[in-house]
Amino acid sequence: MIAAPFKKEIDKNYPELNIVKIKKLKSAGMMNNILIAENHSDKYIIKVYKRNNKKKIIGEHKLLALIGILVPESISYVNNTNNETYTFSTELKNYFGIYKYTEGESLSQPQKVSLRQISKTAKALQKFQALLQNVKNINKGVIRRDADEEFKSNIKDLKRVVRVLKNKGKLNSKEKIIQRVLLSKLKKISEDDINNIKFIGQSSIGIIHGDFAPSNIIFDKDGIKKILDWENACIYNYVWEIFRSMCYCSNESSLGIICSKLNEKKMSVFLKSYFSSGNIFKKRDVKALKLMPKYYYFLDPYIITSYCLQKNKRAGDLISTKIDNHFWLENHWEKFISLVNKYAK
Repeated sequence: MIAAPFKKEIDKNYPELNIVKIKKLKSAGMMNNILIAENHSDKYIIKVYKRNNKKKIIGEHKLLALIGILVPESISYVNNTNNETYTFSTELKNYFGIYKYTEGESLSQPQKVSLRQISKTAKALQKFQALLQNVKNINKGVIRRDADEEFKSNIKDLKRVVRVLKNKGKLNSKEKIIQRVLLSKLKKISEDDINNIKFIGQSSIGIIHGDFAPSNIIFDKDGIKKILDWENACIYNYVWEIFRSMCYCSNESSLGIICSKLNEKKMSVFLKSYFSSGNIFKKRDVKALKLMPKYYYFLDPYIITSYCLQKNKRAGDLISTKIDNHFWLENHWEKFISLVNKYAK
């Protein structure tokens, strides 16, 4: 059991916690192992990083230390005996960190998010971005993403997926859909698209969480208590985070696929709540946000590339044969633009 080796590790590196029991959290996400550790009075979360990228882990923890005063809802890792917020497990050959457990409600299935929780998420995101837009020294240890570079890199990845599928030979029905859609999308890329990506890249940037979804938020009756999973935090364009968060909150798929069918009422609640909470947007930002349904796919194609390019994964795992639903928002672009026009005053 993964929890067993940690008793010795924690006793050695965090003796003041006096942990007596460790168990795995069943609702943990895909990327990391999450455990709950308990002593006689408190609970703690142990986050075990599956990817041993020390630089990225240090960047995440430095960012949390930098913004902790401004964003009390962010998490704070416990220091070990070496006065570091991360520890290497010699037993499991992985890094891990520990932070205090928070009681509350978290939702892993997007279609079950209530209108109240969507409103709270949107308001929290706006507050988060407004607080952090002028943070000093954000370049120290924080990853900076660039829309233009990501677009070029992701196009290469998508072309590689097409080659992988071509070389595979016999494809199942879902893989055939992926192949057809990718070939069609890659064929349609024009100079206008490249210019639009550059325009998005010139919109307002700052610290973003990277995965501001209800599954990473602890709610209570008064609002949001904690924002979890800062592993993807970086400096990037705000419109990307707003669009992604809205899609997660409004998704009608249990899989949480960004581009699939969205609930229009939930979209409306999210955008209304975000823009009614204050506005850090410029006219250029509003225009860039309106472009996101068409270009988000090329700025974050993880859904398909990761399942095609990783070993022992089936390309069809996360895509529905109902292709119109999968790219619902792109095919209903005018509805999104209408809502942005309505609320982004």
